[in-house]
Amino acid sequence: MTPQMEDKACSNFGNVLLPPVMTAQIQIVLWTTILYPLKQAVLDRLQTLVQANKPRSWFTIYLCIFLLLHSCALLTDADGKKAKKQGMQVCVLPK
Repeated sequence: MTPQMEDKACSNFGNVLLPPVMTAQIQIVLWTTILYPLKQAVLDRLQTLVQANKPRSWFTIYLCIFLLLHSCALLTDADGKKAKKQGMQVCVLPK
């Protein structure tokens, strides 16, 4: 593979670019081999901490929930940007 040498103004000038299919394949491998098997264990441990209701665990609970919600927000934002880039219309729900 050769580096991207066409546009000097690009932030990836001089770098070797990964094809989108390879990036998707790496994400699938990571999800199926690492993240998915650990998902239930993490949720079970978080539930145990929450149900124990110990003040000593509150900061840990806060950090875990913050990380999960922040990750969800980042994914949602990325999906929204990708949808806008592809020309999808924004749907506004009535109040």
